[in-house]
Amino acid sequence: PLTNLFLAHRLDPEFSRNLKYHYIMGGNCTVPRFDTLSIGIEFNFASDALAASRVLEELETILRIITFE
Repeated sequence: PLTNLFLAHRLDPEFSRNLKYHYIMGGNCTVPRFDTLSIGIEFNFASDALAASRVLEELETILRIITFE
């Protein structure tokens, strides 16, 4: 999950500024239901939704989200 990335940012706000890009897998748009397949696909977002939300809102870098599609 994105917990480690979120905690690294909270412990050292300069952490994200030192990287040009962050690549994150997840954010699928077309899985119609939350089932066994989508749990695996959306692990980074579903396992710690709060951390995922904060990473998307607070990191001061370019985020690249790689979806399953």
